[in-house]
Amino acid sequence: MNIREKRKSNKSLFKKVYIIFFSLLVAAIIFSLFLLWNALADYEATVPENLLTNITNNLKNDNLDEIINNTDLELNEFESKDDFKAYLQNAVNEKEVEFSKQAVSDTQLEVYNIKAGDQQVLTVSLKKQEEKSKFGFEEYKVEKISCSTQSKAKAVINAPSNAKVYLNEKLVADSYIKQSGLSFEELAYIPDDFDKPEIVKYQIDGLLNEGTVTATGYLGNELSVVKNEKTGEYDVIPQGVQENSGEFDELITNVALAYSKYVTNDVSFNEVGKYINSDSLIYKAISSMEVHWYSSHEKYEFKNIK
Repeated sequence: MNIREKRKSNKSLFKKVYIIFFSLLVAAIIFSLFLLWNALADYEATVPENLLTNITNNLKNDNLDEIINNTDLELNEFESKDDFKAYLQNAVNEKEVEFSKQAVSDTQLEVYNIKAGDQQVLTVSLKKQEEKSKFGFEEYKVEKISCSTQSKAKAVINAPSNAKVYLNEKLVADSYIKQSGLSFEELAYIPDDFDKPEIVKYQIDGLLNEGTVTATGYLGNELSVVKNEKTGEYDVIPQGVQENSGEFDELITNVALAYSKYVTNDVSFNEVGKYINSDSLIYKAISSMEVHWYSSHEKYEFKNIK
């Protein structure tokens, strides 16, 4: 082999080595970039703030199903997930949504508060996982999303003791009674031997929304419910809905007129006795009373009856 051929052979070998080296270098760079990309993605996925950013974006965009379905909800027995969804929609309602970290003593937890405008809406708890991520980063996952205690409302309902009270069509049990034995002013002059209803005060805490309050009387008739705008409490009106008031007004008027005629000796006791329970003390007292009218009269009139 002469010198020219030898040089040509060396040059060809150099090109092969160069191409191989360059190819390996490019492959190493591509592989390194691939590892770096995946490492950065792994890091992004484990940063706690990014989990909160995802939740706040879902709130802003009304993508609430993920929050609701993946949340360990502690709802009141009178509310459902639909009520929780309505609460979030009303709370956000195009307001600015932001989060802030809350100081906790547990090193395994990170807790964040989410606010919509000035209202604190949610509290998010992130728990550090035992296993680290693929690239060795500390990994957190959402452990619990709960409604802020500052956001929860309550319903206070004043109702007759013999009425059934419902919140969102669910019966309010006696365990929610906070106060009992309160008297109706309207029944102050009814004799004590009558089984008079009293007022009981129900209080249901931990509500997200105002809810709907309804009530029925002891005979199953619908009762009126009025919200006191000053106190925010609900009052169950014992006399029933407005369309029944005419019937009761007529009955009360007839009793009053019959009694008035009886004490003036214009009608017999039977006219007033038919309205009164014969086993009651008032029946016995009226039936045995001696009526003396000292002024003679030829007629009677009733005016301004209320």
